[in-house]
Amino acid sequence: MTIKQIRANAAELEQLASEWLALPQTLQGIDLAMAEAATMKKVRAYFKGLPKDLSPGQVKAAIRVTYLAGVDSSSKIIKGREQGFASMVLYLSPASSSGVNVCSEASAGCIAACLNVSGRNLMERNAGRSHIATSRLKKTWLVVFRRDLANIALKSEIAKNRAKATRAGLKFAVRLNGTSDLDFTDIFTSHPEVQFYDYT
Repeated sequence: MTIKQIRANAAELEQLASEWLALPQTLQGIDLAMAEAATMKKVRAYFKGLPKDLSPGQVKAAIRVTYLAGVDSSSKIIKGREQGFASMVLYLSPASSSGVNVCSEASAGCIAACLNVSGRNLMERNAGRSHIATSRLKKTWLVVFRRDLANIALKSEIAKNRAKATRAGLKFAVRLNGTSDLDFTDIFTSHPEVQFYDYT
């Protein structure tokens, strides 16, 4: 299966993500719960149907994103350059905003204050767009429903971005829980040469 074919099939996932983000604006109560359950059933089926032997590029094509984790992709993170660091961060849809809880220990205050709705994401929402929110949603579903494929892409990105940072004379750090609280020990142990960091 070519990347072009995979991206064409991913139109279904793109539509599901758009529908998911629109649901709370159009439905309430039991109608919303039923619509969310129906959409989530389709999302699970989409990810279950993906082959196991995808390349990193094919994994990203399957959810129509150019990367999973960005390097120095926010005005806060890029400040690490002053200390000689290039920082790679994975941002997902926090708490239960994706239909699955990726922040199981989050308090109501933590959820309310989450930086998910700040920065570029907030500016985009205020302009009536949802590219960042849609991207985070699809990445979350990938990590939750097909961790095997997410790991293929993440390990590749870590290796490439570390090499790029080294060539630029920078130290390299990775934070996989930018807006989530998941166990990424399997990634940590597969890259002992990389500095990972996190918050709780």
